[in-house]
Amino acid sequence: MDDLTSELKRCQTETGRLKSELNNLDREKQTAISKLRILKQKIRDSIRQIREAKSRRDLLTSSVRESKTELEPAVKRLNELKAKAGLPEKEKTIILNMARSHNTQASIKRDIERLETRIETEAIRFDEEQRLMKLLKSKKKTLDEIEKLLPAVEEEKAVVRELSESREKISGLKEKIRANAAESQRHHEHMLASIRSLGELKAQEQDAYKAYRETADKFREANTKLKENLKTLNSLKVRLDTEQETRIKERQEQKEKFFEEKEKELREKMIKGKKLTTKDLLLWQTA
Repeated sequence: MDDLTSELKRCQTETGRLKSELNNLDREKQTAISKLRILKQKIRDSIRQIREAKSRRDLLTSSVRESKTELEPAVKRLNELKAKAGLPEKEKTIILNMARSHNTQASIKRDIERLETRIETEAIRFDEEQRLMKLLKSKKKTLDEIEKLLPAVEEEKAVVRELSESREKISGLKEKIRANAAESQRHHEHMLASIRSLGELKAQEQDAYKAYRETADKFREANTKLKENLKTLNSLKVRLDTEQETRIKERQEQKEKFFEEKEKELREKMIKGKKLTTKDLLLWQTA
């Protein structure tokens, strides 16, 4: 009986210890699960950032390629315009002389009209007329040269204008290429940094999952031990209750037997006419 009671107490102590251990392990397990959830969310965020950075980088890289494709013919056209630009020396000289003398097509025409009117309507000396005729001829020659030169001048203006537009376009393309290339590189570096971060997060996830598995295994082991211990505890309680019931029954039977024997003795005393003592009377009442 004492051994059974000692074993029951030991089993109860072990049950308490296992329950405490299970509570601690459960808290550790929940902490590990929470950490895993946080890491999984960070991994999803990192993957999303990698995809976004790659998509932006690819778009910018494509834009850079398109701009370079557009730049090549623009540079070629610029070189063609440079080769085409510039009037021959003769035309340059004529234009320069016109600029120095402030002669224009309209002013020369006005001079020709005045000269023709004067020669035709005024009475002038012969030598003066010859001088005016020579001047008129010179003016007409200059006007003729200017009119012949006008298409070349207009073409030169068009070339110069296109040159300016072409340089502006090339400058804009180069700036666009530079800006997009720099932005593409920035997204590329961000993507690489996110990839490195993702590797670190996955390594942390593996460690966290390993820790969770170890804790979960310890929890299952402790839970199994607790269940076995509870079975043992219940079995010990049943055995102890059974033994206690048996001992109570035995004591009751011994008591009944004792009173039966005493009652028999008292009856014999009464039959024989012996005097009953106070103790005998008390015992009789109890029986």
